[in-house]
Amino acid sequence: MVRGNHLDANNPFRWNRVRVNLPGCNHYDPRSPWISKMWFKSEGNDVKPYVDDIRGHGGTEEGTRKATRRASSVTQYLGEQNADRKNRPASKTPGPWCGSFFSVSKGSVYVYISQEKWDKAKQYIFAWAGQVKDEKPCKQKQKNLCDQRKMGS
Repeated sequence: MVRGNHLDANNPFRWNRVRVNLPGCNHYDPRSPWISKMWFKSEGNDVKPYVDDIRGHGGTEEGTRKATRRASSVTQYLGEQNADRKNRPASKTPGPWCGSFFSVSKGSVYVYISQEKWDKAKQYIFAWAGQVKDEKPCKQKQKNLCDQRKMGS
């Protein structure tokens, strides 16, 4: 229902053929997806749900924006909430979605996290390392022990 008629030229989810780009094919391009919907020579637009988010992708920024907007509008009309504040503009380097992001460079795949997430992880590591070094119990553990004593009394 969200995607509508894929042959309608006004539909942002339009496509008229499926491109197969598998390793071993003469026209194989490792930069492109193995299977994709195409609208003549450009990649078709689509959306992918993740838990309660909708993420658009496609051949052009404008097409991706239109596809995301249509998907959001139809799902809201049908009663599902979709926070437009979560939608991000289309980008070839979108940043983290689920806490990490990937990059392919010179034949290798790299996984990254944001600087903010890394700084937070370092704080936890330094706090744990300090507790182990000083052999001091964690404040949270002390609180739990106190709570257990109260319950048992």
